[in-house]
Amino acid sequence: FQQPVAVSASVQIEVTVSGVSDPLLKNVLARLTILLHKDNERLQAGAVRRMHRQAKEDISSALAPFGYYNPRIESSLSKKDGVWHAQYTINEGPPVIVKEVSLQLAGDGINNAPLLAALGDFPVKEGDILNQELYEQGKKKLASLAFSEGFLDAAFSERTVRISPETNSASILLVLGTGRQYQFGETNSNQK
Repeated sequence: FQQPVAVSASVQIEVTVSGVSDPLLKNVLARLTILLHKDNERLQAGAVRRMHRQAKEDISSALAPFGYYNPRIESSLSKKDGVWHAQYTINEGPPVIVKEVSLQLAGDGINNAPLLAALGDFPVKEGDILNQELYEQGKKKLASLAFSEGFLDAAFSERTVRISPETNSASILLVLGTGRQYQFGETNSNQK
């Protein structure tokens, strides 16, 4: 990806990002401060240098939701003929692999067949690359199903994702406390 950006009459920035593709690239570009402030008319040389120094942190935070916590990022910033050239070459590094997934029910719903089936269909499994978006989607689907099954007080009593960047591994503990199951009683209607 390469995008020349005219920031003002006196400052022009050309940013080059290489080494990753979508969806990683898309997320990097969405978080790269030097691109987010491209239209700031008051941008000056000091701010360009500061945003360039922040770029490694921006890139790292953009890769983390996809399970990449140890990227290697090469960067350079130069100015030639009045144009700033910011270059970022990214190697996402090894992914974080889910080593353990513990999904549990507590409360009256521990034997509820649809909830048990949903636990089995949880989108993050042992051996997967940790994807926090899939994890959040799985939690929402489980909570929504609990509510539709009449467990209106359902809440997660435990929701832990432990990540070890040193070993590139993660463990997940998720406990859904269902509470009691509400049911409709007999319904009567009088029409006159």
